[in-house]
Amino acid sequence: MTRRKRRALIWMGSVFCIIVTAAVIFIATLDWNKAKPYITAAVTRATGRHFSINGDLKVDLGWISRVSASQIQFENASWSKHPQMAEVGLFDVQIDIWELLSKFRLVLPAVTISQPRVILEKSADGAANWEFRAAPAVTEPVPEKRTEFPVIQKLTI
Repeated sequence: MTRRKRRALIWMGSVFCIIVTAAVIFIATLDWNKAKPYITAAVTRATGRHFSINGDLKVDLGWISRVSASQIQFENASWSKHPQMAEVGLFDVQIDIWELLSKFRLVLPAVTISQPRVILEKSADGAANWEFRAAPAVTEPVPEKRTEFPVIQKLTI
């Protein structure tokens, strides 16, 4: 290998390492709370009811990634006496990224739900508060049979 090629490879390797290091630092220091408006808007749009994350949204990335959100509220049907259909103090889920990438299988090593309060009810005319308006059309075809479920290894409520 010539000296010129060696220098080019060293420079390319150095630039690659700097870019990877910068990306890792950026993701590690990212304020995930800035994603809350997008998440709440998507859920609100899909269900037709107001959804909010009033506490912190935290994401720890790794082979076993962890996502946690606190003080979650989901609006009840307009005919209900109770303003919230669901309230959760803390929702914490771990996601096995290795299983997801290697086997295309969603494995959740641990799911923790703290201080849940869920009100399921029906109106006088038989409408259930867990029935939502139709979500907007999805561009991808939805399978008729859904046989794949996430594997939850530990569920704590």
